[in-house]
Amino acid sequence: MTNTLTRIGAFLGGALIAVASFALLTTSQADARSYRWRERNNTPSIAEIAVNNGNFTTLVSALECTNLDWVVQSRWVRLTVFAPTDAAFEKLSLNADNICETFDKRTLRDILLYHVSWGKKDSTRVLNRDSLRMLNRDRAVVDASVPSIGGAELNTDLLNIKARNGIIHVVNDVLLP
Repeated sequence: MTNTLTRIGAFLGGALIAVASFALLTTSQADARSYRWRERNNTPSIAEIAVNNGNFTTLVSALECTNLDWVVQSRWVRLTVFAPTDAAFEKLSLNADNICETFDKRTLRDILLYHVSWGKKDSTRVLNRDSLRMLNRDRAVVDASVPSIGGAELNTDLLNIKARNGIIHVVNDVLLP
């Protein structure tokens, strides 16, 4: 009888340890998920990064006048944006004040969508391809030797800027479809 009680006690003790271990494991997994969720929600969106940076005023203006600003603000999409700086737009004599009058909405929208690809692609993933399908449905040729996309040189100092809803790669030129 004592032997049976010892076995039952050992079994119950082992079961208690197993349940406690499972509870700790489940709690730590839930904490990790919660941390990742909080971290992602504390990261600014593509739109917030562009607005707060100050070097993308022309891009922000173009997004606003074509009503595409909500796309780069949305938390429900994952995008890779090749963001031209104000200096890149200036090469074409474009700025925040004249970009919306220079192009009709349809043309400007096509140009902007040529700067965006679905999914969150870091620079390694981008540069390991021959081309990339853009949101305007055209393909932009990737040249890893330069590195460039669609003829626009990537700013190697400003790649892989992580946003809540994607990733930004800064380009030194405006991509034209």
